[in-house]
Amino acid sequence: MELLLNIFLLIVYLSLSAFLIYFIFFLKRLLVSIKNIENNLEITSKNINQFLEQAQVTLNHYSSLAQNINSELEQISSSLEKFKETAQDYKRIKDKVVNIIEEPIDEIQSNVKAVFKGVQVFFQTLFKRSG
Repeated sequence: MELLLNIFLLIVYLSLSAFLIYFIFFLKRLLVSIKNIENNLEITSKNINQFLEQAQVTLNHYSSLAQNINSELEQISSSLEKFKETAQDYKRIKDKVVNIIEEPIDEIQSNVKAVFKGVQVFFQTLFKRSG
């Protein structure tokens, strides 16, 4: 019986030793896997940081570009406003000139018609008396 117990204990110790050896190798592989995960996370973190830095630079560039475009649009708007004011001034001057010239021209035209009519009546009367 004692022999059986010793054999049983030997089997248990051998099994326990084999399990501990397997467990040590398992922990070693687990440690290697954790180091690989750490390295991958470090590389991923660097890549993400580089991406975010480049995204920030790109956003700053586009923000600057948008400000430049906005400034140019404001200048164009200002130029168009000046052009509009000039066109309105031109229209006011044209209307003023038309108003100033239109009345004398109408009067001259009326006088020319009256003189022409008078000359026409004069010659008609002259030819009727001579004839």
